[in-house]
Amino acid sequence: MLAGGGLRKEPELGIHSSLEGGFTLTPPIPLHKIPADSPHLAANHRPDPLGPPVDLVFAIAPDYDTDTAPAAEVAIGLDIAYEGGRKSGRLVGEIEELLAAYGTAHIFTGEVIEHDEDGGVTYYQVRYDPNGPVVSMEEEDPEDGEAEEDEGCEEHRSRIVRLHAA
Repeated sequence: MLAGGGLRKEPELGIHSSLEGGFTLTPPIPLHKIPADSPHLAANHRPDPLGPPVDLVFAIAPDYDTDTAPAAEVAIGLDIAYEGGRKSGRLVGEIEELLAAYGTAHIFTGEVIEHDEDGGVTYYQVRYDPNGPVVSMEEEDPEDGEAEEDEGCEEHRSRIVRLHAA
């Protein structure tokens, strides 16, 4: 997975933060099952000094596990959309939308880590419980270095995407 680095000032919020990490998708998603106009396809973004309108893009690779020639393309994961900062400021919402679209047939493993200018770190993961995938968000206090579940995540918990396998 690509790792985001550096810091960028958020024009809307005035907050410095950077993202690193990503998710692996198992099994991979065939490219033809992703809408051609998806903002999570890097090919849909023209060069822009502020970056793409999303934080995550699909990592696309050839699928060598099929008998088709040439190999069909598949999304093998989700990478940080660009290096050097954070754009959308709605990472939990993005992950929830991607889980709603693909989470019943594909497992998301890995994590995205956000570093803020005050030394705080937030970890975003997908947990699987009996009701389906859930976005988990934990903050690490720069003072004591201990990770705690983000109390501000309560707002997101009320709209957490819980999917039931069909």
